[in-house]
Amino acid sequence: MRALRAYNRTYQVDRKDGDPVVRGWLGGHHPDAQRLADHAARQYETTLQLTFSKRPWAAMPTADQQISGTAGLLWHVRFHSRSQYLRPRELWRDIEFATRGMLVHMLLDYSKSVQFTIPAVEDPTAVADAIGDLLDSVLTTSSWQPTADWDDPATGAPTPAPRDPRVLVDTPWNIVDDDTDRSASSAHEPPQRNPRGQ
Repeated sequence: MRALRAYNRTYQVDRKDGDPVVRGWLGGHHPDAQRLADHAARQYETTLQLTFSKRPWAAMPTADQQISGTAGLLWHVRFHSRSQYLRPRELWRDIEFATRGMLVHMLLDYSKSVQFTIPAVEDPTAVADAIGDLLDSVLTTSSWQPTADWDDPATGAPTPAPRDPRVLVDTPWNIVDDDTDRSASSAHEPPQRNPRGQ
């Protein structure tokens, strides 16, 4: 339970941070950010949220320490659309093999939102490139029409997700956080304020 809560306890990043991944995507310096970010928001109503989490044994990075390269930290890359529906199988297949190899999970929250987790110890240039590949794949494979049986309890059909252990739907890794069953464990840790100023 502690590991699940830590996984979903995410911290905001400052777009002015000098971290190369943050600078590339929130600062708009990466070529794919320049090419895709405004286009995704304008044409597909799809936005990127970049946060990070830390594993229970890891220390919170200090204000002058980069997230990239720090053991025990995970990047959380979430794409949310107001109008486009995800097609999980097509999305997973479209992601480049090298990008898939970096992923810890692809978490499907619901039909218009997907989150990817990537270890922060990965090369920051590769991480920034992977985010571009992920956004490209999300835009390429999403649809204006919902996938058949997605989130339809009347059919009893499973969410149409690929059969890969890294692709998670309706599991504790998707939902357990600091607000989940507060009385379930005496080892509950309260939400932590990000000492990086967020």
